[in-house]
Amino acid sequence: MRLPPIIILLVALLWPLDVAGQRHCYPAEVLENFLRFRYQERLVSVGLSNNVPTTIIEVWVSLDGTWSIVERDHHRQLCLIRAGENWRPATTEKRGQPF
Repeated sequence: MRLPPIIILLVALLWPLDVAGQRHCYPAEVLENFLRFRYQERLVSVGLSNNVPTTIIEVWVSLDGTWSIVERDHHRQLCLIRAGENWRPATTEKRGQPF
């Protein structure tokens, strides 16, 4: 199901400039489409939360380095935990060398 452009526009207008310390939750399909089309992010990692067993933590990343960490609950809702820029894969470096 494709979302109407007005829904995507509303999410874009309401998207926080700084999400640190705030929870912004949306229907999963709305936030997934927003991350895909606005930031060209793709889901790269998932894991179960230790704090809430029915919650899945997801990491979304773009080729440009933007990233989002979201929490998916059993109500088919996604909550933005953190977002940022300059994501890069970790490499195995010798101990003591900078990241």
